[in-house]
Amino acid sequence: MSRGRIGTLRMVLEELINSEDPEALLKLGAPKNEYSQEVKLMAGALKGKRLNANLIARTAADVFNAQFAPIIVRKPKSFIQMARKAEAVLGDTVYV
Repeated sequence: MSRGRIGTLRMVLEELINSEDPEALLKLGAPKNEYSQEVKLMAGALKGKRLNANLIARTAADVFNAQFAPIIVRKPKSFIQMARKAEAVLGDTVYV
């Protein structure tokens, strides 16, 4: 297990969340930083933890549900594809 910088975690999450565009806001013309608050919250929740796809997906669902519910409620499985990509890029690293 290695240690990484939290900025790297945020950067990877932001790129993947933007490409996923879970609320389709970017497709509607929202600014590129539309999900920056959600990414910041996700990175904070994942800080100091050993990352894996299930943890990343669960964290993403928790954050997006807190930000967008009750309008949209997401289950962790809706983020699993993005989370698997994040796990592949970030590896077995704890971000501090």
